[in-house]
Amino acid sequence: MRQKRKKSKKELKAEGKNNFTADFQARKINTLSSPVPKIKIELTQVVAVRDFAEKLQIPVEKVITTLIKNGVMASINDSIDFETAQIIGDELNFEIESTKKEKKVKIITKQDKPRPPVVVVMGHVDHGKTKLLDAIRKTDQVSLESGGITQHIGAYNVLVEHQGEKRSITFLDTPGHEAFSSMRAHGANITDIAVIVIAADDGIKPQTIEAINHAKNAKVPIIIAINKIDLPDADTEKVNRQLAEINLLPESWGGKIPVVELSAKSNVNISGLLEMILLVADMEGYMANSGADTEGVVIESNILRGLGPVATILIMQGTLKKQSIVTIGKTWAKIKNIVDARGNKLDKVLPGFPAQISGLKALPETGEIVKYAPDEKSARQVVKEFKNVTNVKSIVDESRESIEMPTARIIVKADVAGSLSAITSKIIEMGKNKVKVEIIAKSVGNISESDVSLASVSQSMLVGFKSNVSSDIKKLANTKNVKINSFEVIYDLLDAVKEYLEGFLAPIITEKNFGTMKVLKIFHQFQTQATLGASAMSGKIIKDSDANVIRVDKKIGRVKISNLELDQKVIATISKGQTFGAKITKKPPFAKIKVGDIIELYSIKKETQKL
Repeated sequence: MRQKRKKSKKELKAEGKNNFTADFQARKINTLSSPVPKIKIELTQVVAVRDFAEKLQIPVEKVITTLIKNGVMASINDSIDFETAQIIGDELNFEIESTKKEKKVKIITKQDKPRPPVVVVMGHVDHGKTKLLDAIRKTDQVSLESGGITQHIGAYNVLVEHQGEKRSITFLDTPGHEAFSSMRAHGANITDIAVIVIAADDGIKPQTIEAINHAKNAKVPIIIAINKIDLPDADTEKVNRQLAEINLLPESWGGKIPVVELSAKSNVNISGLLEMILLVADMEGYMANSGADTEGVVIESNILRGLGPVATILIMQGTLKKQSIVTIGKTWAKIKNIVDARGNKLDKVLPGFPAQISGLKALPETGEIVKYAPDEKSARQVVKEFKNVTNVKSIVDESRESIEMPTARIIVKADVAGSLSAITSKIIEMGKNKVKVEIIAKSVGNISESDVSLASVSQSMLVGFKSNVSSDIKKLANTKNVKINSFEVIYDLLDAVKEYLEGFLAPIITEKNFGTMKVLKIFHQFQTQATLGASAMSGKIIKDSDANVIRVDKKIGRVKISNLELDQKVIATISKGQTFGAKITKKPPFAKIKVGDIIELYSIKKETQKL
């Protein structure tokens, strides 16, 4: 058998080079044909530019260049907020995630015990959501036994019989979308189960879809409650069909979505819904450690006479006790009183239960995280650091906005889809490269709770075309300081939006010269002041006027006419042709005045910029 000839070093080197070239070309072609996957990096809410670059393992100069390109002037030692890091990371092909982000990994320890599920009830405005919550309240065995009166604190707990034992369920008594949007804005996700109420006689509506999307985005189990089944025109099969059409296949149709048929008004099958909630809770296995450090979330907050700032909180971990010290966003508290929804004074609150607390130093925002602090000194330090994070974000936002177009956020409602489309297109066109118009929500129908709350949270203009506004929605808007702009004529709506957009534009500032004087002699001159002799060349020279200093047709500085003297008398105005003495105050950069300089007095005129 013939032996293979050994290849020379030169041949091996050439072959290696060819293989490397071929491999490189193959990788190059592959890179061009498919996008490079982004590398995931976890960061805290505030990070120093130097540390950010180290995390990404790229030169800090590249990070700083990318920051400047995005309008953020930051040095190697400056800090940037999480949102800025996400934007910069995205440009550099990194996916930035928060280290505080909740991960749905269930690690059960011996200390973890079952806790009550936290449920939010959502649905279309007239589908019986409020009546259902009232009907559920009436099933509470504790209230029935004690005859207690339930007070509104934003959440309540009911005790029900389930498979021979007494079990608790906590319901959030707040607008459903707020249970998601406000909470999630602060990094909290307290809702375990979403109950979507649909009227059997009306079916799925735009607000129903909106509620379902909120629940899907929060990744919580959905239970459908088909209400009003006692009405003569109730059609539960139609509702099931509509659910299937939006990929929510009911269990009775072979899907995974639990559907409970009931009547809140007639108190039919309320127990069936509660039973289903507990079955889902058992499948999900909601647990908490009552011995851990206290952690909770603010559901509502307000000021009560005699108590000052109070907050309704939901405990997620640990046990909150009287005299405990906690931090809540930008404030902290030493707990004075704890009260439940039945008005009972408590000594402690366990995980999964809501309660109203007092002893707060200031009013916290909905969705703020409540955390245990060992002592007052620690609480103050945590609050101080939280405020620093907020300040860094504010500075970065201002830096970015200084070179960007202003952004105007608008929510649009209309009577029909055609009107909605036309109005939305017209509003977007109105920006004309001067204002960035962001339509953050648009839908057909009446103005709803969700629209008002979204306008409040996002600081948006809320406009409606032929959309009805109920008295309850008007009250809610007043409470949240939201103006509802409702119109019957499309041109009136567009005029109002145009005026709103123009409010984002910087005014046009013009200087108008009204008097000129020539410097004849300088008596005294310091860095910030000068006393001189001058002659009025044109117009009037008026005390306290602002002026430009001109030398050989070039502006060299700005001054203010502090004082005027004529024939050794202090006067307010000098006329053309008069020779006088003047005292001026210089403005930075404090130019040195010379004989022969021209000083032009001016007035400032501000005009609203138009689109």
